[in-house]
Order: sequence, then C-alpha cells, then structure tokens
Amino acid sequence: MSMLNRFRKSGGFTQLIVLLESCDEKQKQLLHLIATEDPGWAHLVKLKVLTVDKILNWPNSVLQEITPHIPDSLHLSLLLSFNQTPQQDKWLQALPTMRGRDLRERMTHYKENPQEAVSASIKLIQIIRELETEGKIVFKNFDPSLVVDHRLVA
Repeated sequence: MSMLNRFRKSGGFTQLIVLLESCDEKQKQLLHLIATEDPGWAHLVKLKVLTVDKILNWPNSVLQEITPHIPDSLHLSLLLSFNQTPQQDKWLQALPTMRGRDLRERMTHYKENPQEAVSASIKLIQIIRELETEGKIVFKNFDPSLVVDHRLVA
C-alpha cells in the first residue's frame, strides 16, 4: 500500500499538509517519499505548506490579525529573532506600541536556541491553520497560492 493512499480521500490533502507543517526534522523525508510516489502531489504540497518566511511576507493587516492569537510574546520573539529579515521589522511595526517594545526587549536579551524557534514556528503555523479553519483569515484574500483546490487533489 502506498503512503499516499490514506491521504487520497476527501480532506486528505489538507491533512497531509498539516502533518508536514507539524514536523520539522522528518519533513524532508516525507516530502521525498511523496515525490517518489507522486511528483505532482509533492510539488503541490511544497507550494501549499505554510512556512515562517511565507507568513512574514503577508500584509501588515494580516499580521495584525494573527498577532493577538499568539498566546505568549516569547513565541513571537523567538520567531522574529531567528528570522532576521526586513519582514521582521514589518511585523514589529504592525504590533501595538507596547507589545512591539516588549518583543524588541526580549529579542535583545534572548540567547538563541534553535529548538525553541522550531517549536515556536510550529505553534504559529498551527494557530494560523486554526484561524483559517474558523474563517478569521482567508488565504485567497492575501496569498492565493495557499488555497487548496480540492478538485486538483481528489
């Protein structure tokens, strides 16, 4: 039985994406397995999987919508301290003044721990998936490349 058979049911493609988003170290192995069975699905999955880089490129209004749902400033400071990009400043500017100051302070005193950053990334992606499921954010409004057309993956 192929690995992909269990995901070729209704909603299975989305389950596969969520599975890949929730694992860091095994993600490459899983993508390789998918590619050996179905290169088309592997390509599509890579396009649809959320990453922190994709999230940091979203408009400020979306980042402002997501931020209140991140339960701890530590998670956000971990994410931003490990993603030193111009988008980092964009997210900090999208925050309310007090929270932005708090995050900058945490980031300057934080000792880097890559495992914590990975954990924070996975948590952020889970929060975003929940917001999307609840309809609080809609990918087609700001990043249509993340929308899954279930007719293509059935």
